[in-house]
Amino acid sequence: MRTLVAALALALGASGAIAEGSSPRGYIAGDGPSSGAALWTGAYVGANINYSWADVEVRNNLNPADGVPPGPWSYGTEGLGGGIVFGYNKQFSALVVGIEVEGGSMNVDGGAKGPASSMVPFFQTIDLEGGLYGTLAARLGVVLAERTLFYGKAGYTWTDITASQTTPKPGYLTNPTGALHGFTYGGGIEYMADARVTLRLEYLRYDLGKSIGDQENVGDFSSPIGYRFTNSHDVTVDTVKLGINFKMN
Repeated sequence: MRTLVAALALALGASGAIAEGSSPRGYIAGDGPSSGAALWTGAYVGANINYSWADVEVRNNLNPADGVPPGPWSYGTEGLGGGIVFGYNKQFSALVVGIEVEGGSMNVDGGAKGPASSMVPFFQTIDLEGGLYGTLAARLGVVLAERTLFYGKAGYTWTDITASQTTPKPGYLTNPTGALHGFTYGGGIEYMADARVTLRLEYLRYDLGKSIGDQENVGDFSSPIGYRFTNSHDVTVDTVKLGINFKMN
């Protein structure tokens, strides 16, 4: 997968370098920087497909009296998804600034098994659920190869992803974390195929931070009823996206 991504990046860069009928610095042929005829200025709508992989580190509360191994334990999930993006660019000579709103799915459901305080068959299941997301982000880029834009991107993402730790041992209620959210950053390369269509290859990291869930004792008399065995989940999601955008003006 990552070899394919590298090949796509090289292909986009090469296509920008040999594009016909384009002019330096991303301006329409025959127009100079003072003309205001910037190719990248304007609103656009687009769609993308993504390959995403999540990394999770889980720790239990550190009270030795709990009898639960504190960890940490790590696991990963991956999946394919897609999204829709709306944005606006403004070009200043070779510089392009913009803002984007994006929504979609990363499909990072999955999990693993961890050790428990009791003997087999009891164990701890640690997992992620969900994958819908919404992102608000700013972009800053430079036109380096005629119609090819190299850019950085940063913003904030909200998701419906939750993390949890569950035991099949009777008498416990699993309370997952709340929906995860956090900062987003990365960059990409975008090639203008014609005056209204661009192709994009993008990498982003979603740093969804550390959130707390718990397992509440509702019927195991080996520990106090109502006691909550807390667990923390530190989650990051990396994603590679291949997209197409259409200018609206």
